[in-house]
Amino acid sequence: MDRSIMLNELMEERDRLVSIMNEARRRFDAAPEGSVRVSRHGKGYQYYHITERGDTTGSYIPAADVGTVKALMQKRYDRQVAAAAREQAAALDRAGVPYRYECPLRLGGLHLHPDFTLLRIADRKELYWEHLGLADDEEYMNTALLRVRTYEQCGIFPGEDLIVTMETGAQPFNATVIEHMIRHYFNA
Repeated sequence: MDRSIMLNELMEERDRLVSIMNEARRRFDAAPEGSVRVSRHGKGYQYYHITERGDTTGSYIPAADVGTVKALMQKRYDRQVAAAAREQAAALDRAGVPYRYECPLRLGGLHLHPDFTLLRIADRKELYWEHLGLADDEEYMNTALLRVRTYEQCGIFPGEDLIVTMETGAQPFNATVIEHMIRHYFNA
């Protein structure tokens, strides 16, 4: 590939990533202060706004204030995803694994954006890495499992060309898991 074409593609990818980061930062800055606690209540959920450091209870958010719940949940998601993605990208860079972050992928009539699209240089095979960062959130996991099913229906299987990792509040993603996955799939 011509160096100038490759440099152009890298610059476009950098600009796209900066745009994603700026949008996440804008959402984060616009979100209410504090965090959210989710509690299962019967067949539904109750949400609590935690504003003080050390507070494990928080104040109840009424169902009518769905905007606050959405903003706090998005803030929580953005924070977890950004941290995991940074760790993954740094580990992939150290291992010399070429990747693209949230690169559009068309499967059948659907458009997905895998967290990472990877190239295993040894056999020039493309792999995809989906990190499920809120595995303790039932609604999030239902959506995530639909995504995994979509990959499977298109011949992309977990453990083969789809890497799936996950974390919960109690079991966070860590560098050891990332390094293990990279060694397993890339012999790096």
